[in-house]
Amino acid sequence: MTNFTLINRNISTIFDSWNAFSTSEKQRKINLILPFVQFTSFLNHLNRNPNLEVILQNFAQDYQNIFEQNLQQMAQSDLPQSLLEKIAAAQANQQPIDATTRQEILPFQDKYIHAHNRVMFNYGEFLATAAQNLSSAQQQIIATKIASFDQSESALQLLQELNAAHLLEQNSALIAKDDLENHALLNQLTTYNQNIAQLGAILLDEKLSNQAVEFLRSHHHKTAIKRQSTTPNLTDFATKLADKNLEMTIGLESEFLLNSLNPNQQIQDSTTRQNIAIKKAVADITARRNMQKKYGFEPTLPEITNVTFLLNENADFSEVIGRKDYLIIQRTVQDLVSSPNERTEIMTHVNNFAESEAFFFKLLFVEDFAYQHKIEIDGIFDYKKSKSENLQNVVPFIVTDRFYEKLLDMIQAYEIAIGPFAVDEIIEQKNQAFSKLRLLANQSQLSLDDANVQVNSSFFLTDSNNVKQNILLPEIREIAGETVIQFNQLGAQILEIMQEAVSDLGDVPGVLRQSEIASGLDRNKHVKSQLENTAFRQVDAALPAFLNHKFLAAKNIPLRLSFINDEVAVVELRLVGNNTHFAQFDHSQNIYHSGIDFIAEEFLQKFSTRFSHFLESKSSEEITALYNQKITIDHGGKIVGMSEIITPQVRADRNYDHQSQTVYKPEKPALSVAIIPFTAAQPLLVSSNQNQIN
Repeated sequence: MTNFTLINRNISTIFDSWNAFSTSEKQRKINLILPFVQFTSFLNHLNRNPNLEVILQNFAQDYQNIFEQNLQQMAQSDLPQSLLEKIAAAQANQQPIDATTRQEILPFQDKYIHAHNRVMFNYGEFLATAAQNLSSAQQQIIATKIASFDQSESALQLLQELNAAHLLEQNSALIAKDDLENHALLNQLTTYNQNIAQLGAILLDEKLSNQAVEFLRSHHHKTAIKRQSTTPNLTDFATKLADKNLEMTIGLESEFLLNSLNPNQQIQDSTTRQNIAIKKAVADITARRNMQKKYGFEPTLPEITNVTFLLNENADFSEVIGRKDYLIIQRTVQDLVSSPNERTEIMTHVNNFAESEAFFFKLLFVEDFAYQHKIEIDGIFDYKKSKSENLQNVVPFIVTDRFYEKLLDMIQAYEIAIGPFAVDEIIEQKNQAFSKLRLLANQSQLSLDDANVQVNSSFFLTDSNNVKQNILLPEIREIAGETVIQFNQLGAQILEIMQEAVSDLGDVPGVLRQSEIASGLDRNKHVKSQLENTAFRQVDAALPAFLNHKFLAAKNIPLRLSFINDEVAVVELRLVGNNTHFAQFDHSQNIYHSGIDFIAEEFLQKFSTRFSHFLESKSSEEITALYNQKITIDHGGKIVGMSEIITPQVRADRNYDHQSQTVYKPEKPALSVAIIPFTAAQPLLVSSNQNQIN
């Protein structure tokens, strides 16, 4: 049987099962089938097939019936211009919108999910459009690979190569879509690439395809993929560093979802729930507008400075967060805010809090937990400041009902930073922090899901004068009237060893989202003003604002060299593990992966082993000489002399032994998973001053 025939047959079997479901069951299982829809669209582009066309059209009709959304109609995901103009007028006039306009906004609370699903459905057409911009030689390469696919023994590799050969990201500006759909495409492209690898492996294997059908028919609401890793012995590594006058610190950034433990509670008639739905619908608008302005584009979206003008009045405090959380927040506000009038105003807006807002308020201002683990949230909380100082920073967002918006990372994920801590402390700090975070989430009627991790490493060298130097800190200088960025050879050596360690992660299923492992400088964070109007920050007006952001901020590179301030820079390990922005409906069946549980362990084990070998081969004098050897960073943010690594294989993330829930076999992908109950009773987490609250 040829490869195209096998895949087409297995796709048909999966969609035959889908088509047998009732409309309500299809809605419940929508998240499980969508990756197969993307793959069908991709496959239909490679090999036009009437059966695949029927599958796609039938699914589009199903989606229309369930959500009243047209998957085929692009550039229609965002709020319509007429509605944006009403919102802008309310901001300009500082007057509330009318009830009719509020009702018009309500359906857009899931707009990002619909935009994401439109991108998946139209993925094959996107590739076809991108291919038109390729050279004739590039198009011929694609045609040759397609022609050889049917009989190839390396069919899965060819699928991945074909997907990459279209250069979809570089040619995304050619595709007709609105700003929201553009963000969905560019923010999740690595996940779309993973889908091709993972589902290709499943559909090319009869047994795995049968397992996919069985999984589609399962009835578990929430499936959590669990993996455990052995904690590396980093104490010995820290000692080896100290012997060479070196020090390594680690900070973590984690994005995660906060999903309701009562996922069936959608928009109700209650004032509070409608107000939360409106906050969700507009939460990303100002952030996307700011990105447009940052890169010199004419803003197409209104600036929302006061969400209160969009909300209904007279919300009931107990409707969403409950009386207990309301009283906890009230008690904390009384302790931290001296003005009675300000306290009253704050609590009026707490009436409109979503569960996630109550969760973060308790996390940051009720317990001392955020200080113990050095938690930071950009623009919201700094552990180096007191609770009162932090709350005063947050009050302007609460009283304009923008606290929810400010907690989000653009669209739907929440993000916190932990640390920095010494390298031999970070794993324990991370594990303690997330145990408490998950517990606190449960007590807020939330499930903390899909937590991912970005590992931020910093290195220091103590010189002969006992002065500690940050090794990764580039120097921005003016030489002969030209801005140049200089680096050092020791920093480059560290980055090269890190690239090798990241490449080693290709053996761990589900960690790498791409096979090219490179390093590059973020030319945006902290240095935007210094590099403005130089060759280091050339904006391409032909590309969307978000794509310019990806290139200039090095967001599409796994190892990003980034300034923290004038004295410290870190290298950020990113684009690994699960993509928290992968849009899913909370009220439907879901599969969650949490990279926070194992990625730092896997990476630090591999890096510490490789870097220990490097230290053994160098004297302290040689290490210092490398630090003093200057090299340059080019205008594209690349370190001169460093090359990228192409990993031989990126393992798919589908093979787990659900019997032991700890053993996985990376040889082949599979659909076996660990089912984790999420409605179990949870112990209370209260501080001494809350014990009287019932």
